[in-house]
Amino acid sequence: MSSTIVPKIFDITVSLPLPWMLGGLWSDGRAMQVDWRGLRMSIPSLLGLLLAAMVTLRLNQWTMTKAMGFRVFAMYVCFILQGVVTCAWTSGIL
Repeated sequence: MSSTIVPKIFDITVSLPLPWMLGGLWSDGRAMQVDWRGLRMSIPSLLGLLLAAMVTLRLNQWTMTKAMGFRVFAMYVCFILQGVVTCAWTSGIL
């Protein structure tokens, strides 16, 4: 189950801020244009997925079962679909 929770914490604390930090260092202090529209959905959905996985694990008495695996898989599918739709929306496809 740690392979479900730890990557979400890593995504929120490293994968989101690191590219902006590196871009800021690369731009020599000049203002950067950042497309933040997709973050309105990505950050809450990442936090929601992390919370839902932890609640699911707690309700299952900290035991991994096949049914719980299917629930976590369904949560990932929802997260991926949300990411694809958000990306298409911010790029103007939708």
